[in-house]
Amino acid sequence: LLQSLTQRYDFEGIRFQIGTTGSEKVWKISDISGFEGFGSADHPFRGEMSCYYDSGFRFELNKPLFAYLGEGAEIHQFDFTCVDGASAAIANIQVSGKDTAAIQIHDINITGVIKNTGENVGIIVGSIGDNAEVHIENVKSEINNITGNNAGGIAGSLGDNVTITTEGNNWT
Repeated sequence: LLQSLTQRYDFEGIRFQIGTTGSEKVWKISDISGFEGFGSADHPFRGEMSCYYDSGFRFELNKPLFAYLGEGAEIHQFDFTCVDGASAAIANIQVSGKDTAAIQIHDINITGVIKNTGENVGIIVGSIGDNAEVHIENVKSEINNITGNNAGGIAGSLGDNVTITTEGNNWT
């Protein structure tokens, strides 16, 4: 349901927090048939999403959690394990425009493998669009194998006039 809604609305100013009160600590998005990620080209996700970080809750992904992120989005406090097929942990495509709020990505742990030979791949995002501004802070990555069409540490491809700022990250 949430995936369907995020493809129709951008959720600017809306905050989602994901967590669990049960004993299951892994959400295997890789097992969800038809999951394509939150957001769409027409309605990139512009809200805030976090996980109740101290719960030990982890996401297993074979696709990025977001299909499209837009300006002003804030994604934080997640633990991601990427499995074969993932083109990135966080987003397939980040889009932004001139004079817009930065996309904020912080306090995230990423492990596993980034491998999708048909797409642009990066630990954070597959592709970053023109004029995007992205701030990445306190991201820990243990990914040391990235395979794809165009592969990069943060992103597989960058548009024109992209600004990326980083602070306090740990890439192994």
